[in-house]
Amino acid sequence: MPMPTRELLLRFDRYSFVLLAFLIPLHKAAVPVLIALMLLRWLLAGEFLRIARMLEVSRPRMYLLLFALFYVLHLVGMLGTSNLEAGWFDMEVKLSLIIFPLIFLTLPRDTLEEEWGRRVLMAFVAGSGLSMLLSLGRAILVWHGSGDAAAFYYTRLSWFHHAGYMAMYLNFATVICIYFLTREGHRRDRYLSAAGLGVIFFFMLCVVLLSSKAGILGMVVVLFMSMVYLIVRQRMLLKGILWFLLSISVFYAMVLGMPYSMQRMERAAATVGGADQVKASTRESTGERLLVWQASWEVVSRNFLVGVGTGDVVDELVKVYKHRGITAAARDRLNTHNQLLQTQAGLGIIGSLALVLMLLLPLIQALRKYEYPYAMFLLLFGLNIMVESMLQTQSGVIFYAFFNVLLFTYRPSTIQTPA
Repeated sequence: MPMPTRELLLRFDRYSFVLLAFLIPLHKAAVPVLIALMLLRWLLAGEFLRIARMLEVSRPRMYLLLFALFYVLHLVGMLGTSNLEAGWFDMEVKLSLIIFPLIFLTLPRDTLEEEWGRRVLMAFVAGSGLSMLLSLGRAILVWHGSGDAAAFYYTRLSWFHHAGYMAMYLNFATVICIYFLTREGHRRDRYLSAAGLGVIFFFMLCVVLLSSKAGILGMVVVLFMSMVYLIVRQRMLLKGILWFLLSISVFYAMVLGMPYSMQRMERAAATVGGADQVKASTRESTGERLLVWQASWEVVSRNFLVGVGTGDVVDELVKVYKHRGITAAARDRLNTHNQLLQTQAGLGIIGSLALVLMLLLPLIQALRKYEYPYAMFLLLFGLNIMVESMLQTQSGVIFYAFFNVLLFTYRPSTIQTPA
């Protein structure tokens, strides 16, 4: 007997979300293709015709349009852009910021029931784990052929994404594991719980090997906030404290035991301590960031109210780099390495205010309702955009756009979808 059309569409949506979550950390080329198929299904099924009705019957869904506002502001920023090629490329990269809010706006309420929301999150954990296993396997082959242990660290280890982005993924995957272990611990046998803990410690080790300073700091935040969650929400005072002491001790030992990672942390601390002595020719990543931020602030201060336009930020930065003698940054056409500065430079005060609000307002709500996964997702993303222009790349945009609307819609702490 043929399956009803509605059931087919429901299955397509569910499996698409699971597959997308699995592929985000694993295969950059396949992700845009899948998103295009999801958008095509949405258009062909005429889901866009339901937007007005869904907004009328469900006030919470209006927030999804607020998330899309950031994309609209960049579209407006094209009006003042000289470099149209760069501007339209940026608009293409950011398409997910408007696609996912529109798709989730018209989503039937039973699409992400409890079990399917859980599957989506666990698919991301599986994809992150497989990504690192494949990266480690590749590193072993390189090391076996060359004897170079550097194959196990930083960008040479991370096969599918830049090390900073991969570390952010692993931090969020750790959050998911901690959440479901504590929330479903009474349903699991001790062997499955031990396996879950093993995955968490594996992710911790991978973050250390990736040697991303923001990633290492992010893991410390994850471990501390997991203790807070256990104490405040789960009422596990002793277990919360013991978990934090154990996990942070193991993580600290991992950092100390990996000389490359430890050296990067020490160099970063020394560079920040002597920030006024950083030379324009430095190639040390923290020092280079300090120089880029100074140059970015010069662009921002000259165009504070309305910005330079969506596509002109890097062109304006390169002019300042050359004037200041920061030759490497000019040659590589580096962006601001800070999303707040990037947005302020491009769109002015309205753009940066929109960015802050679309992170801060959901965070306040998530903290107020003890929505641990969503709150940690926003905290981790907020931390990482301070050192990377994450909404300028596919790896950052799709991760944020998908999981932001997913966690806003599917809230594991209450297991409900806005009406």
